[in-house]
Amino acid sequence: MNDESTESSASPGERLVASFLAAHPDGDREGFEAWIAVHPEARVDADLTSAARAALEAWHDAGRLLAAALPAAAYGPSDSPVGPSNRGGGGGPAPRAFAQGDRLAHFTLGAFVARGGMGQVWQAFDENLRRVVALKLVLPERVEARSLELFAREARAGGRLSHPNIVRTLDFGRDEGVAWIAQDLIDGGWDLKGLLAKICAAEVVPPGYYRRAAEIVAQLADGLGAAHGLGVIHRDVKPANVLLDTNAGDGDVTTALTGTPKLTDFGLARIKGDSFPSFVGELAGTWAYMSPEQVRRKRAGLDERTDIFSLGVVLYELLALRRPFDGDTVQQIADQILNTEPPRPSRVRSRCPEELAVICGKALEKEPQHRYQTAAEFAKDLRRFLEHRPIHARPARLPSKVRKFVRRHPTASAAGSIGALGALALILVGSNAAIQARIADRRWEEIQSLSALEDLRDLERVADQLWPITGDRIDEFGQWIESAQEVVDRLPRERARLEALEGRALSGPSTTEGAGWVFPATDAGRAEKWWHSNLTELVEQLEAFELAPLGLFAAAPDAISVAHGWSMPRRLEACERIARESAPGGSWAVRWEQARRSISTADAYSGLELEPIWGLVPIGRDRESGLWEFWHVLSGAEPRRSELGEIVVEDGSGVVLVLVPGGTFWMGAQADAPDAPNYHQSARENEGPVRFVTVAPFLLSKYELTQAQWSRLAGYNPSGFQGVEHGVDPRHPVEHVSWVDCNQVLDRFGLGMPSEAQWEYACRAGTQTPWSTGAKESSLTDGDAANIKAETVRLRHSPVGSFRPNAFGLHDMHGNVWEFCSDLYRTTPAEPASPAVEPGDSPTHPTRGGCFLSVPDKARSAYRDSATPTFHEGILGVRPALSLR
Repeated sequence: MNDESTESSASPGERLVASFLAAHPDGDREGFEAWIAVHPEARVDADLTSAARAALEAWHDAGRLLAAALPAAAYGPSDSPVGPSNRGGGGGPAPRAFAQGDRLAHFTLGAFVARGGMGQVWQAFDENLRRVVALKLVLPERVEARSLELFAREARAGGRLSHPNIVRTLDFGRDEGVAWIAQDLIDGGWDLKGLLAKICAAEVVPPGYYRRAAEIVAQLADGLGAAHGLGVIHRDVKPANVLLDTNAGDGDVTTALTGTPKLTDFGLARIKGDSFPSFVGELAGTWAYMSPEQVRRKRAGLDERTDIFSLGVVLYELLALRRPFDGDTVQQIADQILNTEPPRPSRVRSRCPEELAVICGKALEKEPQHRYQTAAEFAKDLRRFLEHRPIHARPARLPSKVRKFVRRHPTASAAGSIGALGALALILVGSNAAIQARIADRRWEEIQSLSALEDLRDLERVADQLWPITGDRIDEFGQWIESAQEVVDRLPRERARLEALEGRALSGPSTTEGAGWVFPATDAGRAEKWWHSNLTELVEQLEAFELAPLGLFAAAPDAISVAHGWSMPRRLEACERIARESAPGGSWAVRWEQARRSISTADAYSGLELEPIWGLVPIGRDRESGLWEFWHVLSGAEPRRSELGEIVVEDGSGVVLVLVPGGTFWMGAQADAPDAPNYHQSARENEGPVRFVTVAPFLLSKYELTQAQWSRLAGYNPSGFQGVEHGVDPRHPVEHVSWVDCNQVLDRFGLGMPSEAQWEYACRAGTQTPWSTGAKESSLTDGDAANIKAETVRLRHSPVGSFRPNAFGLHDMHGNVWEFCSDLYRTTPAEPASPAVEPGDSPTHPTRGGCFLSVPDKARSAYRDSATPTFHEGILGVRPALSLR
């Protein structure tokens, strides 16, 4: 078997070594010789002994390779260029410092560009060519065998290549101990890795993104094709080695996308006929972008198709905005490259065109002979897509699906080899065409059944990524539903197949524990038993997926599961409803226009120009506070007002958000100076120092989140106090939730938690007294303003809104349940603009407001406590918030 092939099983010599290593994990050579000398097969087969010795040496080579590669990961496991460093210790030349204006050979250094593992990159003026170039330097302190060889290799490779999609090498040499390469200076400052990071951070991809991704990869394939034609194999194709020439300065993401892609960094290239050999044990490339043959160290058989695989990884990352192979260690990544089929990009990103997913799949075939055979073929198929012509790549056929299924399900494949998968041999070698066709049809159905289970898992994974629910996800939700429908349509056929299998069984289910369907004790019977188990699982999961109220595909208006949240039809229906009502002329759009005019002229808001916020509907001003209030549509029904104009909290009511005006206030408390702001004799050290803080306008829930609202959003009620046995109804606050729970659930619906500054500002509502109700404890306990521990002991929380609101119209800021804040807990409360993390920060989050068991002191506006991210208790709840952009 040659180097290009993928071995389906170990050779006899490899199996022999595996037996030895199982008993001797250190692979001791002397011990091996003693062991093999008495092995019954090897004693009579000299060729087997030789093959086993060669296999053991290969095992030792792999160990040396990994030992050299693993420590080199200064870049992290996915990005580290691997291979032995060969770097010596101290005693080398002193580091040479360069500065703008210095001369080197016939170059004058300009702006510093970057620092890399071998040296530096500068802009420089070339006195001979009279132009600005990029000058790459290997400094004297970095001069050692490997770095100079790689540098020379890049110079030799670049010197051969001249193509619009390859960074051109203009000259190279050495001056005063500094090796240098002069290359074209690429205008724009973007590489593909940086561009991908920006796109991943955005909420949506730019218009026309997928077509542009195809154009970029087609041009890179053109460049690779030119390199391959001149005998150069890159071996390290990855986004960081693709520069984007925009001819327009730095520009933005849209500008960068229009740039001409250019391959660079040929330092790991393999040049056919090169007289400079690779280092012994060298493994060229970057783990996450290596081909299977690179991972296996098949250097002798490495050809141009390794670059096609790596470019396929780049295409996958562009389409799916994630890598196909990733992990925490190089071993995990290598195992995925060799054994795992990544989900199709169109499953990960539902807007990705299916044709591009098919093209990508062909480039990522494990066996080189099944990929595009040349970069030109790869580029042509991408351009067929761009020209709306049929592509040549085809979705995986039966043999390919079987190979991929075996890689995904090795145990299941082994168990079923006597039946479904084993029978595929009849398809491949059967001589009777008619019989072969009938068997192929039946086995094709079986493979599709096995594939449907994996498709369900893919759909679940994609659904878990389609958060939060926003208007720009309508197309993604719709495309997911279309994909899911294809899988669900199999349900009647799978039921019929299951019933047919059960009809052939010897007996049906018994009431005896552990008994089940009985099939004949033959190979065919055992295969049918295996299929019965798998089809039963498939039918049950398809039914749960579509029909159960917990199913992701369920169309019920309240379909929700704890594992995945709202069903996809429910998400889509909610988005479409909001889009209809918020469209120009819609009832919600009219209400927004009225609210915006009122807010812009209200004294409280100081001319605030509030743009409509998706998913919120104005419901008027509070009668007492005069502040505007908004209904959060996804959390429940529109709240109604009483005849007095007050909100009536009901089981089905959605969240009411108050538009809190911005302002400046004294934050914190102190116990040192009675005449200074925010004095209280019981103030703790972590409440100070008192300082002047400015808060921008934001939205904060009028009430703590209720148990009914949490159940509608999350699909369960975690509260310790719930139900009639506790005297609690769904209007009580949710509790027994952790910070992690709150962050996940609220984020899915476009909400969050307030910062500490926002919370205290809202709680004080313009006051500087210890409580928003006044300076004395009696102002809190005698005025029915808070559910706290007092003379009348309450053993549980109260329905939200049961107590008097503060001046902002916010209820239960003191007492009822503690409320999480979004910040990390600091010894000093965080200001709005403070960094997310500082030295000395605790891995906990602030809680504010006290609870029904708190004494008045712990319910003060400035009082702070904290909880770990996963801590949950029956006194901890949450109040949703939303910052304005």
